[in-house]
Parts: sequence; C-alpha cells; structure tokens
Amino acid sequence: MSFKGVILNDNFVGSLAGWLVIFLTCGYPLSASLGLLLRLPTDQVNFASKAFFLVLALLLLSIVLFKRKAQYFTWMGILVLLFWVLYLFRLGVDMFIFNIKDNFNSNFLILSYAIGACFIPSIALIFTSRYIDLKKFIINIWIILIIINILLLFQVFQNVDNFSIEIFQNRVGIRAEKQKAEVINSILISFYGGLLIVVSVCKLLFNRVTKIIKILILWSSIAVGILSLLLGASRSPIILTIFIIIAMLIIYFLKVYRASVKSLSNFIFYLIVCVFVIGQVKSKLSSNDFIIYERLVSFKKDRIAGYKEERDYEQEAAIKDFENSPILGNHFVNSYDKTYPHNVVLESFMAMGIVGGILFVIIIVRSFHFIFLYSFKYPFLYLV
Repeated sequence: MSFKGVILNDNFVGSLAGWLVIFLTCGYPLSASLGLLLRLPTDQVNFASKAFFLVLALLLLSIVLFKRKAQYFTWMGILVLLFWVLYLFRLGVDMFIFNIKDNFNSNFLILSYAIGACFIPSIALIFTSRYIDLKKFIINIWIILIIINILLLFQVFQNVDNFSIEIFQNRVGIRAEKQKAEVINSILISFYGGLLIVVSVCKLLFNRVTKIIKILILWSSIAVGILSLLLGASRSPIILTIFIIIAMLIIYFLKVYRASVKSLSNFIFYLIVCVFVIGQVKSKLSSNDFIIYERLVSFKKDRIAGYKEERDYEQEAAIKDFENSPILGNHFVNSYDKTYPHNVVLESFMAMGIVGGILFVIIIVRSFHFIFLYSFKYPFLYLV
C-alpha cells in the first residue's frame, strides 16, 4: 500500500481521531505531570502540548480534503460547529469591544485554547470521529489513565514523609517548585482517579476478561483510581463515579440475566466480594480518617443550614447575568468574580443566552439519548 493509501486508510484516520480525543480530554494532567517529573516549566510544556493537539487536528483536516467519504456533515456536527462559532463570537465581542477580562487567564491564553484546542479539533472530529474504533479507543484511554494516575500519585507521594492512613485526612494538590499556585488541583486528581475506576470497571464487566493476570491488572488499576479519588477528596467526582458504576452494573445485570447462569453467578460473586471488602474496611476505620467523608457530611449539613460556598455566589451571579440579557447572553465570565459558574449548562446560558444555551442542551441531550439507545449493544459508550 502506498503512503497516500496508508494516510487515507479508515483505520489510520480512526486511530488519529481517537488519539486526538484522548489527548484533548487527558492532555493537561499528562503534560503537567510529565513536566513536573522532568523538572520542566509546566506552562511551556502545556502550551507545547496544546500546539501538538492543534497540529494533529490540522493533519486530520488535511486528510479530510483528500478523503471524499469524510466530506459531509451530520446535523449534530452542524450544531457543534454552530455552538463554537457563537461562543468564539462571544469571546471576541467581550474581549475586544467590551474589554471583559478573565480573572485568572490572559486573552491570548483563552483564545488560543478556545480556537486551537476546542474549535479546530471539533471541526476535525466532526468529519473523522465516525472512523474511531471504540474498543481500541477504550484500551488506549485506559492505558493513558493508568499512566496519568501513576504520575500524579508519584508527585503526591514525593511530598509525603511516610505513607499512612493520615494522608487521607487532608486534600492534596500538586505544586511546582517555587510556585504558590497548584499546577494540578485536588479536583483533577479525584476526577482522573474516578475516570480510571470507571474505565477499568467497564472493561472488567463488558470485555469478557477471563485470564487471571488480566483480572488482577484491572483490579489493580481500580485500586490506583480509588487512591487518587480519595486523595483528591472532591465531592463531584466521587458522586459521579458511583452513579456511573451503578448504571453500568444495571446494564450488566440486565445483559447477563438474559445471557447465562454462569455470567450472572460471576456478577453476584463480584458484588458479594465488593460488599464484604467495603464492610471490612468500614468496620476498621473511623469516619475521621477520610476527609472526603467529612466533606460529604458537612456539605449536607451546610445545605440544610443555608450556608453558601463561593461557587454558589458565582452561579447566582450567572443566573442574574442571564436574566439581564436572556436572548444573546451577557458575558463569557460572571459579574461576581469574573470567572466561570462551575456549571457548563448554566455557563452556556450566561454567555450566549437562550440561543446558545438551547443549542448546548440539544447537543448534550442528543448525546445521552445516543448512549441510552446503544448502551445495551455497546456498553462502553458510557465512557465516550
């Protein structure tokens, strides 16, 4: 096969597109942790990684020009493209006409990220995502998540004198030398730990793993993910991880119930083992040993008492900003502290009003609808 034939091959295009998705979703913790490990300036490493993602997206777009089968839009692709065009228009108007500033990032950083790491890759994936082999994609992202979590844990344990249960009594973040701000915060540590757990559980349930060594590797990766999840001690990642695993267990139960008695017995065995291990660990540890438990309990008490966190004020401001300009939106940051409201749906309505907000909701709802329709045939779609 000629070089041109290799480049235009569906498998090659799908492989590049799959890696682009992985780098876009996992690129920051990977590049930041590698930068810390190699003692390189993390800002330059992250910028270089974004430039690499852009080059990969441009390569895919150049391939599309010669691959006729890829040169068409789906209606969902058109909606995604329209959303990004509207959002970039909002950024341009706010930055260069109204002189609106982000409280933490420069205009150049925001625009380079929005265009180079979001808009252009979105166009590339609109044309090429159909070629992604989802089974290979899951294996690749699982490997990357293992690497990320090991690198993160290595950085965390470098700052710990000795490993004991006390390490879970405080939230951890990762800083570079001579730098006050965290390069990787506790939310990201928990989030990528949760992702590793979800992907590992998905492979364990739906890939029909039978070899003992592979089962042990998957359980080990779950243990690594749990470690990251608990060390970061962030509420949303742990809650989302639990809900996604419950959803996968329900799908698995419904599938194996129809499949065979052996599969169902394996499911019941794993469930009993998990319940037993959790019960044994819980009986030997105090709730004070884990700050995540304390944060979840205190969060419930604070809500009942009416206590508000910083993000509550940010979200209230975002709602008011939307109410002040409901059709086309107000600005890309809220009026309270010039940051984001920690809620992407609310942010879309705040920044782009009803027009952009409804567009974003349609994209999200359609994505979940697609996952629901095909989840019984392709359970790993929960991860996409």
